[in-house]
Amino acid sequence: MWLHTHLTAFILLFIAVLVKLLNQDKEMKPLLMVIRVIYLILIVTGARLVFYTFESQMVLTIVKILLGLSTIGICEMAFSKKGTKAMKNGLVGLLVITAIVGLVLAGGRPFIS
Repeated sequence: MWLHTHLTAFILLFIAVLVKLLNQDKEMKPLLMVIRVIYLILIVTGARLVFYTFESQMVLTIVKILLGLSTIGICEMAFSKKGTKAMKNGLVGLLVITAIVGLVLAGGRPFIS
């Protein structure tokens, strides 16, 4: 259950971030609030998932934690008015890297059973 919730929240975050970055000129306060709620969901479900992976894959789990927290930080910086184009491109790359590491850490589940 935690893995599915985490994965769904991450997919929603990815879509919401892309929508926000593509509509940068518009003020989208409700979308920013939704993104911040998704952050909270990801943090809670990620904390629960750490208990399942920390013993067997400690280093990869720590890398995923750092990637997840840095993704949240870069998102907030990119959404500010001072966010540069390079930072926004880096944010999309960081989201993809975080997703790949998360899938490796989960053993491909739920896509590969």
